[in-house]
Amino acid sequence: MLRILAGTHVNFIGHRRQAFVASAIVVAVGIISLIMHGGPNYGIDFTGGQLVHIRFEKPMTSDQVRASLARIGLAASELQRVREMDEFMIRLPIEEGAPGALGYEPGAESAEGEGPSLEEEAEQGGGEGSRETAPGEEGGGVEGEGEAPEMMGGVSDISSRIIAAVREDYPDNPVTLEREELIGPRIGKELQRRAIYAVLLGMAAILIYISFRFDFRFAVGAVIALFHDVLITVGIFSILNKEITIPVIAAVLTVVGYSINDSIVVSDRIRENIRTMRREAFDSMVNVSINQTLSRTVITSLTTLIVLFALFFFGGAVIHDFAFALLIGVLVGTYSSVFIVAPIVVEWEHVRPARRERKR
Repeated sequence: MLRILAGTHVNFIGHRRQAFVASAIVVAVGIISLIMHGGPNYGIDFTGGQLVHIRFEKPMTSDQVRASLARIGLAASELQRVREMDEFMIRLPIEEGAPGALGYEPGAESAEGEGPSLEEEAEQGGGEGSRETAPGEEGGGVEGEGEAPEMMGGVSDISSRIIAAVREDYPDNPVTLEREELIGPRIGKELQRRAIYAVLLGMAAILIYISFRFDFRFAVGAVIALFHDVLITVGIFSILNKEITIPVIAAVLTVVGYSINDSIVVSDRIRENIRTMRREAFDSMVNVSINQTLSRTVITSLTTLIVLFALFFFGGAVIHDFAFALLIGVLVGTYSSVFIVAPIVVEWEHVRPARRERKR
């Protein structure tokens, strides 16, 4: 195996307190940002609403597109330029309990807000639903209560109005509809809840597995590192005011799996060295273990990052945030497998003798 960092003697454990402080600061900044923004900036996947993604043949400014939107009464919509000067995403929220918003009539709900579950709605074929159209899609849209009544040929009335407005204002700059999504507010909340459960259940399963496979102290260190990775990833998204969408949640779950893989490699080497380096001080033995696995950790991370950078820069708008979340997660996960997991095991080992002394 290629070893680009063979024979290193970096004192990772000796710098663990500085690493803890640095991590705490970054996590705290992310949490403060989340509090200031009132929580994560959920996309329409989780809040409900309509997304219209348009592309121009020639560069356009946000002010030009916004002027066209204001002219047709959509000044309150959120406009985002997608990296290039010729692509824009227009987001229009559907407020729950606001009938007729965007030509959308929410399904009936009880006073307590109760309604059929996601599965029940899917089985019934009615209720609120989600709708996504691709360029050139044909068809009659979604039928049933809660649909957008003016969805015709796969394109809603809102999309048609937006396209017509910009074509009228800028006839020399052809525009096409790249993508359209429509999601009801109740289904959005259901997806939001399930996304949170998916992340938490994943971490709980990892805690149980590592406790059984290794030792509880390794499990605690690994799960703390996972929380650290997820909080930093979500915090950076909050600081940059990026939306949390279903692809981003998929990226977070991928980060959880990637990070725990690195942590298991380091933990397994520590467990082996506990048996073979009995005369060595625990701190020194853990430090040797980290250095022994450092080459593997760096090579794995670098090869993964090469692919992720390619996705980020050349993958297009649809997977841009997915790739960005993975980039953050892989970088932070590599850091935490070295500076969080093993140092927590060391701190745990330091606390155990003190507990025994107090019991005596």
